[in-house]
Parts: sequence; structure tokens; C-alpha cells
Amino acid sequence: MGSAATRNKLSRRKKAKAKQTLNKAFLTVMSEIENDTFLRNHLFLQKRTKNKIAVGSYIITKNKDEMYNIYKKNIHNLIHENIMIFDAAMAIVESLNMKNENSAKHILEIEEKYARNYMEMMHFKNAYNHAKDHEDDSLGIFEDRYDIAKYKAKAARELLRGFNAAGK
Repeated sequence: MGSAATRNKLSRRKKAKAKQTLNKAFLTVMSEIENDTFLRNHLFLQKRTKNKIAVGSYIITKNKDEMYNIYKKNIHNLIHENIMIFDAAMAIVESLNMKNENSAKHILEIEEKYARNYMEMMHFKNAYNHAKDHEDDSLGIFEDRYDIAKYKAKAARELLRGFNAAGK
């Protein structure tokens, strides 16, 4: 039978072929990376720590309110603060790294809609619970307004999750 090491040995020809294939794949990625900032950001420039991630020349940090702040190059140059969704913060950083200011503004608008609807949703949830405890007649109104705000917040969040700064 032989040992496991001898059974898994490749012939010189197969090793050379595998090495050639690997070199072609590497060269393909390296040629694409020069033109594709999105790929470059995700392959080489992403560094994570517990509350911080660096992508390109921007840093995303989580603050004490569990929201995200975006800094340029170091922690002293604040660009955007109190972003509720990590996907939105990441999309903004990707857009800024690709020098696409319009895309970053669009993401901020969607994130602002999400935040507004989320806060409204929480307000109507609390109002509903208060009305339920006090047997208020406006219970149905609060429930409907909660559902509408929840639907709008969910739609905005889905837009942010599917956002690709590269436009692909």
C-alpha cells in the first residue's frame, strides 16, 4: 500500500502543470487589480481589529453607541459619524476609495432614510405598548404606523446590503 506521503505524490509533469496554472491565475488577478479598485480594496487593504477596520485610505470604527464612524487615513480626520449599518459604512468607504463622491452621497441618503424610519418604528412601537397598557383607542393607528415604518426601514436596509460601489 505505501504511506500516505507516497500515495499523494505528484509527478514532475503534474507539479509543473499545477505551478503553471497557479502562475496564470496570479497574473490574471494582478492585471485585473490595477483597474479594479473594488477588488484591490478587498484583497489587500482590509485590516481588521476588534472595533476597527481599515479599507484603503479610510478607517471604520464602532463607537460606544454601537454606530459606525468613518475616518480618513487616521483616527483624527472624521469624515462621517453615527452610521447605523455596517454595510452602509463599508459601501461609503468603497465609494470614497474609488473617488465616487456621488455614490457615497447616495448611500448616505439611503442610510439616513433607514435611520429615520427605524427611529419612527421604535417610537410607534413604544406608543403602541403604552396605548395597550392604558387601553387607548389609538392602538390600531400605532400598529399601522409601526408596520409602515418597519417596511420602509427594511426596504432601505435591503438597498444598502445589495449596494455595490463598483457598479457591477
